[in-house]
Amino acid sequence: MNNSRRSILRSHFLVILVIIVIIPSIRFISYKKDNMPKNAKNYTIVDTEQTKCYDNSKEIPCPNPGVPFYRQDAQYNGNQPNYIDNGNGTITDLNTGLMWTKSPDWNRDGITNYEDKMTHEESLAFVKELNNGNYLGYNDWRLPSIKVLYSLIQLSGVDPSLL
Repeated sequence: MNNSRRSILRSHFLVILVIIVIIPSIRFISYKKDNMPKNAKNYTIVDTEQTKCYDNSKEIPCPNPGVPFYRQDAQYNGNQPNYIDNGNGTITDLNTGLMWTKSPDWNRDGITNYEDKMTHEESLAFVKELNNGNYLGYNDWRLPSIKVLYSLIQLSGVDPSLL
């Protein structure tokens, strides 16, 4: 498989991952200005926590410089995920300064599952409802941008609504 085709397949995989796994389990976020990092205009990328390296078909020991497949994500350490529970039903990401709701249990039945998932239109309407109701004392809730979605991805591939 050539690099161009592999790149296209990887892009399609990420789009499918976002559509199927990430968007349905979005936790609505809000900026909390006093938690915003000083470099807020520069987006902070959170480490993926990848620990394994691969060749074209299988896991391999992480390669050394100059060897094929060198410079994989597992060979770099970025900003480690760092969160604080605010004690009010929200979590703040200390890397990005973003705050989001702790649970996507939107139908409030005590279980987070597929019944809590929303379409994009339902999500937009729900954000409006959160803002109109000053949910948890905030009225600047919004759906996350694609950059924020990347910081929220659980790269284990596990859909949190199925846990």
